[in-house]
Amino acid sequence: MTRPALRIRNEFEFQDLVDSLERAPELVVRDFALMVVAAKLVDTHGDALCFKGGFVLRHVYGHERFSKDIDATRVNPPKHKLDAEAVRTAIDAASMSNLLTVRAEPPATDSKRGLDFERIAFRGPVGEGSIAIEVSYREEVILGPKWEAVGPPYFEPFDLPVMHLDEIVAEKLRTLAQRTRPTDLADLAQILADHQVDADTVARLVDQKFQLVKRGNRSERIKENILAIGRDYESVVRAVAPDAPDYETARSRVLAALPRFLP
Repeated sequence: MTRPALRIRNEFEFQDLVDSLERAPELVVRDFALMVVAAKLVDTHGDALCFKGGFVLRHVYGHERFSKDIDATRVNPPKHKLDAEAVRTAIDAASMSNLLTVRAEPPATDSKRGLDFERIAFRGPVGEGSIAIEVSYREEVILGPKWEAVGPPYFEPFDLPVMHLDEIVAEKLRTLAQRTRPTDLADLAQILADHQVDADTVARLVDQKFQLVKRGNRSERIKENILAIGRDYESVVRAVAPDAPDYETARSRVLAALPRFLP
């Protein structure tokens, strides 16, 4: 396993990076904070976590959307609690002298279902803000983690255990049945446009993933939530994902794929 090695040595190099990316500084420094914390977590708890969600879509699968949190599922062994204080200590230890400070508040949730740090404050060279981390204990990772290189442009490439894309798609479908967050629709639409997924595998995974959801018509619930997402889609998504499709394109693309994923 390749260990994280920072590319940026000081605030001046960080400012040069921000200028070269031509993106809002507050998005870049938040993305940097996420990568710094992910690097520390893989260093201290890597074998126990499988990373997923928007952070993985950006740094493994090439999406431009900036995330504001890190999502993971517990593995090795699954469905077992982590020591919350040890995780909090690791997060705080991600701080770097003269470059980034990170401080985690006590977890909002520390239960048999998951560990949720809702507010992790950071202060960097070009701004400050907060990020979040959520680790789920509710279920196993079905396909198993795979190790992928992440890190640039902040670190030299290092290995991160991440969820297979087919399983991410299945979880995104479940999420669309549970809430109306515009970035979920944008993420799924972008995956369908840019990547090959195996519909049969996704359909099999959906049957297992939806065991955690109350009974009901899966397809209809997703359709209803996609309709509700339309009200805020453009204002929310455009601010963090310049490559995302517009609402009508995202809606039609996902709805067209539903019969293959939800037989």
